[in-house]
Amino acid sequence: MTSGEERRIQELELLYKISSILNQSLDFETVAHPVLQTVESVMGVEHATLTLYNRHTGEISIEIAEGLSSRQASKGRYKVGEGITGRVVETGKPIIIPSVAKDPDFLDRTGRGKTEDKAFLCVPIIMEQEVVGALSADEHNPDEANLNDQIHLLEIIAQMLGTAVKLRRQAREENEILKAEN
Repeated sequence: MTSGEERRIQELELLYKISSILNQSLDFETVAHPVLQTVESVMGVEHATLTLYNRHTGEISIEIAEGLSSRQASKGRYKVGEGITGRVVETGKPIIIPSVAKDPDFLDRTGRGKTEDKAFLCVPIIMEQEVVGALSADEHNPDEANLNDQIHLLEIIAQMLGTAVKLRRQAREENEILKAEN
């Protein structure tokens, strides 16, 4: 078996695992962490992060992040078009940053570090032609030839997460409306 065939089998196993996790519950909290942990362990990435776009506030904020403290995650707030995540949410298109140290648009608000040997991959989460958030991850010592495969895999996973993210966003927005009314 060639390394390309082995990689494809790993990718299919990853997608199967994520599908199984998502089928366990409609509750976002129950499935989000296991999905991100699976992404990290199988893809070999770090800081897998889910950010959600709030239509009412216009803010994009980290909802769940592996390997970040709650303090770091709370700093991950962006306006549409701001930074890499903001641009992904604005355009609905994935972005690959091969070296975060060389890209001024990588804001590093969470303090993960802007090092030469770190790539940043970010893809939109789209549901019913609307961007509802973004899925991102860091890759240390990236093989640049492999980054396109990694981003494509993240796009598939983001599609799989779309329904869970949309339900979570609706619940959060309804809660905010109720708080505002009270």
